[in-house]
Amino acid sequence: MRHHLRFVFTVSIALTFFCGIASAQRSFIDNFEDNNLTDGSPVTWEGDDVDSGAISASGGSMLFQPQVNECCTDAFVALPKFSDIVIELTVGILSGGDGFFGVDPREPRDDFSNGYYAGITTVSGELAIGYSISAEDNPIARRGVFLPNGPILPGTDLDMRIEAIDNTISIAVWLTGSDPQSGATLSWTDVINRFPTGDLFAPFVNPDSLSSVAIRSISVTIIPEPASAPLAAIAVIAWILNRKH
Repeated sequence: MRHHLRFVFTVSIALTFFCGIASAQRSFIDNFEDNNLTDGSPVTWEGDDVDSGAISASGGSMLFQPQVNECCTDAFVALPKFSDIVIELTVGILSGGDGFFGVDPREPRDDFSNGYYAGITTVSGELAIGYSISAEDNPIARRGVFLPNGPILPGTDLDMRIEAIDNTISIAVWLTGSDPQSGATLSWTDVINRFPTGDLFAPFVNPDSLSSVAIRSISVTIIPEPASAPLAAIAVIAWILNRKH
């Protein structure tokens, strides 16, 4: 009996260790070189707007075209459930006109369109962070920070870094090729923590946007929800039984 429990204990510890590694950071980079959004290389982009003419892949970029829409034009990637995510991307503003480009960094797939967002107005360069409680209602929580370079001209490429860490959302934006410190940053902590976990993220342009946008490349790192807790409990129980016997 003692040897059996020691075996269970050892196996449980091993499984806990390996599952802990499996639930550590996961990341991918998509530079759209294959001009394919749905082939799973490295990920599959989903959504009604993908390959419908509103969002497509061409010239090594993912293109968001202006359109009249009741909600946002977006594409999303499904992921293991997570709470923390870091998204780094290069975005090209292809044409002038009022609009808003952003990323929903953490959304629950079973309640799509409810989550946080962070982005930038494509003309004035104003940063904004907020949350979506429905497709039509997107309260802005923080705004009023602008890129110091002035209005964004057509043909400008921007580097962006968006983080959702616990209940704090942050965004940093700077001109591609320049010092990140020369850009603008904005952060907001949601004390209510409306969306503690999610299983997708989604770049988007706002309804009736007048600006065409291209994502040149995107890098994503997530920390999935821990999967090792049940195995750790098994290990503890086995250790206790081993002590009693």
